[in-house]
Amino acid sequence: AGPAGIEAHGYVSLIRSGEYGKAHRLVLEATPLVGTLGRACYAPCEAECTRGSLEGTLPIRRLKRFISDRHVESGAELGIEVAPSNGRRVAVVGSGPAGLTAAWQLARTGYAVRIYEAAPEPGGFLRLAIPSYRLPNEVAERDIDHVRATGADIVTNTPLRDLPALDSHGFDAILVATGAPPSH
Repeated sequence: AGPAGIEAHGYVSLIRSGEYGKAHRLVLEATPLVGTLGRACYAPCEAECTRGSLEGTLPIRRLKRFISDRHVESGAELGIEVAPSNGRRVAVVGSGPAGLTAAWQLARTGYAVRIYEAAPEPGGFLRLAIPSYRLPNEVAERDIDHVRATGADIVTNTPLRDLPALDSHGFDAILVATGAPPSH
């Protein structure tokens, strides 16, 4: 039931077996936002958890937080693979959760990705709407750094109002992932 399509049963089983690094990498297959989801996800999967009728739902959000924190404490590398360049370039407009996740997936499959963000810092909703007591800035930044680790480039302070002009920069595709910014 999770919108990110993360295989919860897979990483729960790995955690149960004490294979925390593998559990972290499994979540990374779907999203770079492991720490963020461990703190700010509204956990729709818990309502659909089949364990609920047996012994109670599993605390999925807390498990993600655990493997994220454990990964940081271990000092281990991300352990992700990035495919060789396929020669194609994609612009992503917006660096919120959707833009970051799309850039993550694209860059890992060989696309050169540039993210354009209007705000002074990347993260969109992660930085602008979730209070830091719920999602500490260093956790959001660490997850954003996961995207940077793929080679994706993030350009801030760059509001885009003319997509055809962006198209003239030689991108093969443009993904608009602007979220719901306030109107001006």
